[in-house]
Amino acid sequence: MMMDKSAKQLFQNNEIIIKYLKDSRLFNHLPDDILQQLLPLSNIASYPAGNKILEEEIENDSVFFLMNGTVSIHSGGEEILKLKRIGDMFGEMSVISQKPTMATVIAESNVELFSIKASFIGKNTEIDGDNLKNIFYRLFATILTDKLALTTTKARKFEEMNSELQVVQTQLIKEKNNAEAANLSKSTFLANMSHEVRTPMNGIMGITSLLLETPMPEKQSELIHIIDKSAKSLLKVLNDILDYSKIEAGELDIESSYFHLDGTLKEVFDLVRISVKEKELDFYSRIDTEVPRLIVGDPLRLRQVLLNLVSNSVKFTENGEISVDVSIDNQTEQDISLKMLVKDTGIGIPTDQLNHLFESFSQVDSSSTRRYGGTGLGLAIASQLVKIMGGKLSVQSELGKGSEFWFVLTFKKQKDRRNNEPNSEVINQYLTRADDVLLEVPESVKRKTRILLVEDDKINQMVALFTLKRLGFDIDAVENGKDCISALENVNFDIIFMDLQMPELDGFETTHVIRDKKSLVKNHKVPIIAMTAHAMKGDKERCIKEGMDDYISKPVNQNELNVILNRWLGTNKNTKTSSKTDESFETIIDIATYKNLERSIGDIKYIVAAFIKDLPGKVDNMRQAIKDNDATQIELIAHALKANCNTLGILKLGEFCKEIEHLGSIGDFNKSGIVWERIKVESLKVIQILKEEI
Repeated sequence: MMMDKSAKQLFQNNEIIIKYLKDSRLFNHLPDDILQQLLPLSNIASYPAGNKILEEEIENDSVFFLMNGTVSIHSGGEEILKLKRIGDMFGEMSVISQKPTMATVIAESNVELFSIKASFIGKNTEIDGDNLKNIFYRLFATILTDKLALTTTKARKFEEMNSELQVVQTQLIKEKNNAEAANLSKSTFLANMSHEVRTPMNGIMGITSLLLETPMPEKQSELIHIIDKSAKSLLKVLNDILDYSKIEAGELDIESSYFHLDGTLKEVFDLVRISVKEKELDFYSRIDTEVPRLIVGDPLRLRQVLLNLVSNSVKFTENGEISVDVSIDNQTEQDISLKMLVKDTGIGIPTDQLNHLFESFSQVDSSSTRRYGGTGLGLAIASQLVKIMGGKLSVQSELGKGSEFWFVLTFKKQKDRRNNEPNSEVINQYLTRADDVLLEVPESVKRKTRILLVEDDKINQMVALFTLKRLGFDIDAVENGKDCISALENVNFDIIFMDLQMPELDGFETTHVIRDKKSLVKNHKVPIIAMTAHAMKGDKERCIKEGMDDYISKPVNQNELNVILNRWLGTNKNTKTSSKTDESFETIIDIATYKNLERSIGDIKYIVAAFIKDLPGKVDNMRQAIKDNDATQIELIAHALKANCNTLGILKLGEFCKEIEHLGSIGDFNKSGIVWERIKVESLKVIQILKEEI
């Protein structure tokens, strides 16, 4: 028998050995005289933890029975089994398994083993009518019977557990379904609440806006300003609730586009400038000189985070200063991580409240709500937005000494554009400016334009009528979809502003009738603008899918309304504007958009020239990104080119870019290659047409 040198024989006295064996369940069925005759052929030994009992490479001729402790079985250097029950066997098992089992056995704890040489098993030596082999089989049968009983017990327990698990599983499925139903109900409630609140809010803010532009006594003007401020505060609360709902439902999209960080900070300051001035606070912002001017990320969500933090600082700071500091935390060749710190000298936050600061509807104490107002959602939204963008919002504060909020976000660096940097900068600057500028529809167009307003709410109808008439338009109003269809059968309107929720026919059903060529309306292609209080994710997309052309949410912002009007009425689309505007030009370029850009900036030939120069390189870079299976680059290039195309009115190429941007986002490189071929062909047409134009 191979035994580790560390093995220690437990007993020398036979009577003690027999008592030890009889006390174990394994041997208690054997008579004393049988056990007495087994002793010369067997051994009882202990092994300390960590020692090898058997080695795989060294031959062994004994069968071991575990009496106490735990051993692990190893084969090929890997642990394959643990033995810990009295009677578990290992060693030379050919007597029962037909072939020997070679393995390394290690004591996991202090182990006691009974062993018998396999070479003696099977000998025909008689021991009171039983040979050793029969004794061994009886031992083996005892162990098997024991294990079978245990297995049966475990099987029964498993069935009981399985039955309990099925009950729990059924309950969990029920609770999951209830939770999904509750979440759907909540989303439906929020959508309905949004609509119900925005509808009267549109009336309040619309009439207030009109009154503010009307001469009135100072006292009345002051009261109207209070109404306007209160309405905007209520709208912010509503938007906060909707934003948080979108975040909670995982429906908030993060964009990826080139933007100037300093421009984003300026926008934040512009939005809080009045409040800062009223409280006579100092405001500072600093961007590390090593931070690139142009980075890739979501400027809208970054602005929202910074605005929430800065607004929070303004709210809770009575005197002193607020600062925003941007520094480099880390960078690689492609990425840059920026630390953004907002610091104030405000009232500070008690240490025991810091852990709850980013929870929903949470403020330091109830007196804060009474004194400063707010929902307690601003910081929760900021924290969640930072998390979605891959960072973590942190805070350090001391009561009476101010607060510091900071986060680190990673942005993509601007790709190498050294070969065309001047032209790219020019086109980027002016296309962005053209996208945001407030344009005026020419008076000649206003006089010829007839607008149809479809709105069932009397107050909102009145606000829209006043606003559009004040802008110089001829406008008619109806209260439902049926009246809208009747009006369109008699008058050729140029544009329709359509509410969605109406009696008789809703906005979608009305749009379907208008687009149906079998209907009697005079113009099936009339631009339809959804003007609705629905502001949840997917509302705009559904409007476009149902056949509408554009979307504006209530309360209607006059600047947004002007942008919509210019987009669809900026020039007479049916009239050629120059000798160069032939049929080929019209199939490639949207004239209204192109002329609006011309009118807002002046001479755009150098911008168009820059676009023409950049286009082949961008198309080639897109192709290379597809070859490299670089989904991020496909998205970035397509998104930037799409924006430029849409601003210049290059609609078809813009649509192809939109399609390939989506394919990049889902990693479909095969289809991306197919769409790229269309982009290549279309870009050649665009270059040819634009060269003729300039």
